[in-house]
Amino acid sequence: MLKVDFKKIKNPPDTKIEFYDSINRIPLSITIGYYPSLPNTIYCENSSGQNFIEFRFDKGCYNLYEVSLVAIQNDTVINPSLSTTEKAEDFYVCSLIENESLFKDTVPMEIERGESSVCINLHTEKLSKVMYFPISGNCAIGVDENSYLVSILLHQLSEENVKDIFGF
Repeated sequence: MLKVDFKKIKNPPDTKIEFYDSINRIPLSITIGYYPSLPNTIYCENSSGQNFIEFRFDKGCYNLYEVSLVAIQNDTVINPSLSTTEKAEDFYVCSLIENESLFKDTVPMEIERGESSVCINLHTEKLSKVMYFPISGNCAIGVDENSYLVSILLHQLSEENVKDIFGF
């Protein structure tokens, strides 16, 4: 699992979310911040069944700069009544704690699909408390009480964007 830390910032970083289309062949890719060229990267991944997600951290400062949901296993998608997060007033930079993280893992994944939100959960058991840190206007990272990354929440999406992620 990935152990992360958060630093408060004044303004949300520029964030680009790419959904599946004829050019972007994966369901979802989130780029956080502006990088004129690809930084030296620490790649982290989690695969569970056919679910596969990648995290990319800038090797120079350990900041998360990209998350890609590469593949989705349809039978792990549930349709709960996700409550969308209100607009955040505080924003954070998510940083990897390198010496306490496992870069390749096989933690079970469950994907919650709402009308305007998607939550990707990475954990083996139901957690009683997940704390969310907004890293952009419509994306938050959830951690457990030990600061391990357990969730990525996208909210305030259009119905069309949600359909693009899942293909239906």
